[in-house]
Amino acid sequence: MKKLRFLSLLLASLTMLTFTSCDDDDEDKEPTRTDILTAEEWRGDAIFANGMDVTEDAIEWIGLDIRDSRIKFNKDGTYVTYLESVPDDTAEGEWEFTSNEQAIILDKGSADEETVNIKTLTDSDLVFQEQVEIPDIPVPVTAELRYTR
Repeated sequence: MKKLRFLSLLLASLTMLTFTSCDDDDEDKEPTRTDILTAEEWRGDAIFANGMDVTEDAIEWIGLDIRDSRIKFNKDGTYVTYLESVPDDTAEGEWEFTSNEQAIILDKGSADEETVNIKTLTDSDLVFQEQVEIPDIPVPVTAELRYTR
């Protein structure tokens, strides 16, 4: 009788285990664009203009080496950016997706409000793309700011 009761309990336990292991796993969920953007800090990698790498030239033109640039987007809608060479000198603000999560508005409603278009957003790459006008150049230039992890 004890053997029969033990086998019944074992069978019931195995059945329960089978049912609970059939639940949908959260691990199978694809990360959202917010998850990808906010997962880790982004490191500046390169600046491209009309498809050409102008990272080195940008240092001379605008005094910025993008490879020194860091930006961290947080899930609470804030961001922090700084230069690795001057980590205590940070700029902070707020961000939100717009245009079906294909662009980001930085500092909405402030004098510094800016919208940046997202060309690429993956686990390892973030590329902002904009049309910019440069003095003495008659047509707009397609500029890309490339970040990596």
